[in-house]
Amino acid sequence: MGLSGWKRVGVALSVVWLLAGGYWGNSRGLHKGDFAVTQFTLCMENSRSPDNASGGCLDQFDRDYAGAIKDHWRDALLVGIVRSLLRGSWSMD
Repeated sequence: MGLSGWKRVGVALSVVWLLAGGYWGNSRGLHKGDFAVTQFTLCMENSRSPDNASGGCLDQFDRDYAGAIKDHWRDALLVGIVRSLLRGSWSMD
């Protein structure tokens, strides 16, 4: 009970999309924290002692970045798996 040629191609493309789409979605989710990096850099440049990374700048960065990227795995899941399921490419009938 093997798959026909076109169904094999569909399954292979679905697996490729699962991996590539999941990677892209995760990357997109992580880039939601880019503003925190920019804010940290500006904070350090305007600090009285920019060589010292501890203190208010780092504390604020930790809060901002963690809050911004907390759902990055959800983004990967939505892009990688849900899109494949909605297209119906996992159907084997």
